[in-house]
Amino acid sequence: MSSTTPTGSGPEVNRDPDGNRLYLTFSGTFSTSGVVAAMARARHAAEQCDPGFTVVVDAREFSAGDDGALGTLAEWERVLGFAGARAVVRLGEGETVSNAELAAPDRPAAERQLER
Repeated sequence: MSSTTPTGSGPEVNRDPDGNRLYLTFSGTFSTSGVVAAMARARHAAEQCDPGFTVVVDAREFSAGDDGALGTLAEWERVLGFAGARAVVRLGEGETVSNAELAAPDRPAAERQLER
């Protein structure tokens, strides 16, 4: 997998070698501005992907640091759609996925959804 952010620098943004899928991993507590910064990096990585790419957002260890963080995550997932993503699946449970268009409990389930 091609990493577009160094490990340990906050949310990870990775692109698979064939350019068809982005993987975003949020681990920890994020404010609205932290989500915006992470998703801006994801948007930049999306420019390197082929049209119709898919996105897996791993939010299983995501914690909203303020009232706007979770809503901002959903807005930026839609921005990735405007950038050419065919589908965005968010991993997590409960409130973490309450406003996601597509959700899955884990990565294998997300991969199955995206292969349909």
